[in-house]
Amino acid sequence: MTKLYQKMNRNYKSVDVIFREGDARNGIYLIESGSVRIVKVLKNGQEVELNRVGPKGLFGEMALFDQSNRSATAIAIEDTRVTLITKEMFESQIKSLSPSMLSIIRLLVNRIRVMNDRLVEVIGDATSMEAGDSSSYSGSKNDEISTKDSLG
Repeated sequence: MTKLYQKMNRNYKSVDVIFREGDARNGIYLIESGSVRIVKVLKNGQEVELNRVGPKGLFGEMALFDQSNRSATAIAIEDTRVTLITKEMFESQIKSLSPSMLSIIRLLVNRIRVMNDRLVEVIGDATSMEAGDSSSYSGSKNDEISTKDSLG
């Protein structure tokens, strides 16, 4: 399978967008060299960095487990070389998982998506309040993320 992966190498320059939030899923990316920022964009255009991934790190995995489009944007921080593990290659490898294990993984991925969205919402609300625009804040003093929801 190594030969197949080698054929899927891709190179990106600093600030190149690897994929955008909402794009169709195409695979998991393994960073060979360089680094990548994973970001979401607030309504006001401000970027919120969710993660930085360096050599030997993976990104783009969530979309393959829950069949959703990309939940964030991936941007090369520097010249970056990645290996794309396509959804077909990935799916051929997870066939051996039991349906119940795959369901658990999909549940966990969904929880991460929800937490990421909530984090971006909270940061956006706080940014709006700092700018003096309290009208866009939709929460209350009692806003909190349920431990039951995040821990099961």
